[in-house]
Amino acid sequence: VRKPRFGEVLMAAKRHHIVQEIVESERVFVSFMQAVLDLFLLPLRESLSSRKAILSQESIVAIFSCLEAILGCNRTLLMRLEERWGAWSEDRGAIGDIFEEMSDFFKMYIPYVENYNNALAVSTMELEGKSDFAAFVKKAESNKLCKNLGLRGLLIMPVQRVPRYSLLLQELLKNTPATHCDYRAIESGLRKIQDLAAYINERKRDSEALEQVLDIQQRLRGSPEVLMAASRRFVRWGPVAETTDPRRELQKGYAFLFNDLLMIARDKDSGLLAAFRNAEGKGQLVYALHVHLSEVDSISYSDYTGALGTLRIISPKLDLLLRIEPPTDAPMWLEALQTQSATCRKTSQDRDQDKTRVSQSRADNFRSLMEAKYAGHRVLGAQAVSRPSLERRRSESGMEGGERKRWSVSNMTPAELAEAKLRADLEVAQLRELERAQTEDRVKRASANCEKAKDAIARHYSMLGKDRSPASKSAPGDL
Repeated sequence: VRKPRFGEVLMAAKRHHIVQEIVESERVFVSFMQAVLDLFLLPLRESLSSRKAILSQESIVAIFSCLEAILGCNRTLLMRLEERWGAWSEDRGAIGDIFEEMSDFFKMYIPYVENYNNALAVSTMELEGKSDFAAFVKKAESNKLCKNLGLRGLLIMPVQRVPRYSLLLQELLKNTPATHCDYRAIESGLRKIQDLAAYINERKRDSEALEQVLDIQQRLRGSPEVLMAASRRFVRWGPVAETTDPRRELQKGYAFLFNDLLMIARDKDSGLLAAFRNAEGKGQLVYALHVHLSEVDSISYSDYTGALGTLRIISPKLDLLLRIEPPTDAPMWLEALQTQSATCRKTSQDRDQDKTRVSQSRADNFRSLMEAKYAGHRVLGAQAVSRPSLERRRSESGMEGGERKRWSVSNMTPAELAEAKLRADLEVAQLRELERAQTEDRVKRASANCEKAKDAIARHYSMLGKDRSPASKSAPGDL
């Protein structure tokens, strides 16, 4: 019997350790998901039957999504893994087939990950708006089963789970000999999970960017509207000095760059830098101004202030001078601003082209429908004109009621056919004139409604302008 070589022994030891880590991490994950079910989800559902529900059914579904189904799937996975681990042997032990078979069930993570952004937004809104829910969450988070993790930290665990499987199976495949009975199954299961993990990682990046937008929104005061938007993603932030009037001195503040927006805010209290570097910080922001990147005409360096690292951003609404601090960060800011602005303009152009294509398609369909309608009217007009001629010809020929000759347009005389065509064309012309009049009437009504809306918006902003302080009156339009 050949003795195993040192490298084979080392690989077997690593493989043993990785399988043990897979089983242990699955136990931890299932225990945390069970804690979410017992401490959060089930009590919230039970409160629905009471007179004073903590949350509505819609909010509960929005926050926890399909977490129960995920927990059921992972319980099954854990049971099968523990069964194999209990009878583990280095030469015949295998878990690859389990992941290969369960990979299709892991697709239930997709709706949870897709809903995670919404779950984060709804939970934040409910925590800020309902003191009962905030007290309930605080009490549940203090339970020892949560192990000092908050609700947000627990909700993100399913988002991180499938990528974790991918990393562990990669290590397991690397330390499994190609001749091992488990090698092909691990390879196949890994390939399926990697495809799923790639999609989930993309959604996770979106979720993290959205979470940063939420953090800024929670600290922002005085903004015309909510900063939160489904497609908005945080890019970078930093201290700046800015002005929209060259006659005024530069005012210190902070610039926040998103994928579609540049916002300037000022520090309400000291320690904002520490607040944003520390998730537990309580620094407050006061809104100053913003500019939509899709509306920016140019972004370039400017020597107007005589200071290094000054950028000039020109749009139809404002001419902004932005001094980056420190000046060495100015090239990175310039590149980021130009990249995001170009992307926004391209997205806007693509959206306009899509709208144009849809409108053109609708117009073509409407035109085809009208042509078919007018063609039908021509036939009906010819039939209406030819019926009296048919009765006349019947009476002239002396045909009795039972002796009916088959009638068609081909039986008409040239004069009757010409008369029928003329009548049909006149009717079609009348229909077209009626369609045109109706279209003009709709356009007039829409224009009148637009004017009313513009007047209402102007009155609204004039009222807002009276209530704003001099510093906030210089702020541009709504986000």
